[in-house]
Amino acid sequence: MNRTDSLRDVSDNEDSSADTQKISGVQQFIGRFRLQTVLIISLVIVVVLAMGITGFLSFFNGQLAVNDMANQVQNQVSDRIFFIFIPIWMFLIISTVFVLIVFIVGRYLSGIIRLFKTIFRE
Repeated sequence: MNRTDSLRDVSDNEDSSADTQKISGVQQFIGRFRLQTVLIISLVIVVVLAMGITGFLSFFNGQLAVNDMANQVQNQVSDRIFFIFIPIWMFLIISTVFVLIVFIVGRYLSGIIRLFKTIFRE
């Protein structure tokens, strides 16, 4: 056996002892808890995560539904207001045209009446 072989054997022994120390450290950490405690904690974590994700998705979808409903109500109200104001604008336009027609016809008739007055006076 030469010197390099003996160094290799020593380094292999050190690696295996470090692995056993790591394993023993992990085993010591796990060994502190009973199996019942580990199972209960893992089950509680899974349930809490499932409920949290479900709650978040429900809340997010609820917000989307409320926003969609608000947009629909807003569109319906604006459509109703638009259809209420159309008759008002039409009434204003028609009444303005009627007033102009009455004014023009009144001027025309007053001119005819003056003409008849001058004709029949003479």
